[in-house]
Amino acid sequence: MEFCLSDQARLSIAYERGASVESCSGRGITLALETEDIELLWNQIRQKGLAPTQIRDHAWGARVFYFFDPEGHRIEIWQNRQ
Repeated sequence: MEFCLSDQARLSIAYERGASVESCSGRGITLALETEDIELLWNQIRQKGLAPTQIRDHAWGARVFYFFDPEGHRIEIWQNRQ
């Protein structure tokens, strides 16, 4: 499910069974956030010591990376490849 919160914000909710990557062994959530500058945000997150994954192209037409919060919830950052 995806909810449009505003012109610039959306909230997506998915069960782990329907996701392409496991999240917290089924115990947590994945929070997906869209950005306009994925490289800038990746560098800022890395500089804070949060160990993001490498940025990669995703099959659904976006560039994406992940990191985990202290409780093990996955945070997905993505940018449309347009």
